[in-house]
Amino acid sequence: MFDLGRTLLAVVERSSDALAIVDEERRLSYAAWYREIGRVARGLAALGLSRRDRLAVILQNRLEMATLHWACQFVGIVVTPLNWRIKAEELDYCLGDADAGAIVFDEVAAAAVGGAVAARRLPRIAIGGAEGGTCRFEELPGVASGLAPQAGPEDLSLLLYTSGTERADVILDRAPLNVITMAEREQLRAVFEALDADARVRVIVLRAGGAFFERRRDPRLSRCLARACLAPRLEHRRAGALP
Repeated sequence: MFDLGRTLLAVVERSSDALAIVDEERRLSYAAWYREIGRVARGLAALGLSRRDRLAVILQNRLEMATLHWACQFVGIVVTPLNWRIKAEELDYCLGDADAGAIVFDEVAAAAVGGAVAARRLPRIAIGGAEGGTCRFEELPGVASGLAPQAGPEDLSLLLYTSGTERADVILDRAPLNVITMAEREQLRAVFEALDADARVRVIVLRAGGAFFERRRDPRLSRCLARACLAPRLEHRRAGALP
């Protein structure tokens, strides 16, 4: 199996002295970067993280972000990058929803991490001048050589969150039928008109489930995007708990 970890290993073996990454004045060859990736991977393991655990990362574009990504690919940890503009209450939600096992952050997210209740229960790896960590990235303990990929083909690589746009879901779910009645059509119309009038809703998503689903050419139903053989049990859900 040729996974992401082995992809990097192949490049290290083929071009060990070639320049791999540049971050302002910092320049690392593939061999040097592989050693740093190995140190970080083993440092994460020393904190108790293992295959299929989730690591929340709140960083701007910097060398450590790339290093963490590759370290997690080797160990099988699921990288969970979060917006560096995240607020404390949003961070609380994401940490709980992702079931994060630790968090890495730099100065830009220090206030959010300090204000998030969920973050207080986790190992907090601080980078640069960030305060409030339980340990520091550059001090993660770990041997810097002999790292081998541990992730399997069924393992996740990344867990990504959207920016938080207010969203309403209209869910059509019922035993399959061949028609949608006029009353049901009017019910759908009323739901969409109510959502259109709600200033909090910026995206409307229509989802259907069941054995049959087909489009209808009736232009009066075009706003509903479809005619479902699934007449409506309707739900209006907010983005606070996206599926």
